[in-house]
Amino acid sequence: MTVREIIDSFRSKIKERSIDTIYTNGQLFQFLKEQFEWIMAREASAGRVWTSTYMFQVIRGLEVIEVSKIDGTCPIKNCCKIYRTKDKLPPIWRDKSGTIIRLVTSIDGSTSFFVTSSWAYSNKKNDPYKKFSSEKYVFYQDGHLWFPEHNPNRINVDAFFEEDLSYINSKRNDCEGCFEKEDCVRYMDTDMRLPDWVLAESISKAAELLLGTAGRLQQDNNIDKNDTRRN
Repeated sequence: MTVREIIDSFRSKIKERSIDTIYTNGQLFQFLKEQFEWIMAREASAGRVWTSTYMFQVIRGLEVIEVSKIDGTCPIKNCCKIYRTKDKLPPIWRDKSGTIIRLVTSIDGSTSFFVTSSWAYSNKKNDPYKKFSSEKYVFYQDGHLWFPEHNPNRINVDAFFEEDLSYINSKRNDCEGCFEKEDCVRYMDTDMRLPDWVLAESISKAAELLLGTAGRLQQDNNIDKNDTRRN
């Protein structure tokens, strides 16, 4: 489903189709996204999305640069050299272990990097048997991929990105996050790469919460009006 179709389904669910609706597309989508996040984390942690060929996308040729260890952004201190992607990656869905990254390789695919965490790598660095291993590591932190001691120069990343990469590659800076402007409508027509069952549950959960909140607010307003009349 596209973002537009998902929001339209949500509007139907909560019966918010009148011309004087109180919710913008952006507000409804943000409410939906809160449900996407925890439901996707649950499904990914249970192993129900890792084999998908549709939901995962690949960014090719990301540049990797050396970073000074005295730079305040460096996440680990006990390595000789460290490198990271020059630019931040687009947002990636998460499970209980962290960002959902399936594969990181050199640009020609000849070298694969084991995806770990900065904490796990720091512990592994102290392992006396590590020197006998030829495995190369990468971890995600602060929007970047970090490569301790090995610089691949350029990489490919296969991950479960939150947005359609075709939109990310073509969007203009002044249209980022835009829902209403006519010249920014492309985002609304991009695919939301989530499983059908996640979309269905997210829309239902979001509707329950939104309608429940609206009902409580209406009840509170009625109570306030009654108190005012009594006074």
